[in-house]
Amino acid sequence: MNKSDKSEIVSSNIDKAIFNPLADIYEEKDSVILLAEMPGVNEKNIDISVENNVLTITGIQDEEDFKGYELMHRSYNTGIYKRSFSMAGDIDSSNINAKISNGILRIVLPKMEKAKPKKITVQAEN
Repeated sequence: MNKSDKSEIVSSNIDKAIFNPLADIYEEKDSVILLAEMPGVNEKNIDISVENNVLTITGIQDEEDFKGYELMHRSYNTGIYKRSFSMAGDIDSSNINAKISNGILRIVLPKMEKAKPKKITVQAEN
């Protein structure tokens, strides 16, 4: 993607509303589960990034689904979903995975394996 392609994407999204998606966070023994509402967003339009222990999710609704229709009334807002979350230091960011189903983004943040106790055997030198 060259610089002009990026500027087209930015300029095409500049007039869209930005929504803070509702989210629930659950903790399990080995992971943290984050559920975020992103209605109307497909997997191709979701970006998830981690930087400095901050998880950022961004989703853009594709208005292509409505092309060719004449708008008679609008109550349903379209735009960009964006939200950031501070992560605990024990999250294994290299193994995060995500799925979207029925407008709910599910992100599984696995916890790092704790250092297991290790017995060190001492051997005699000959």
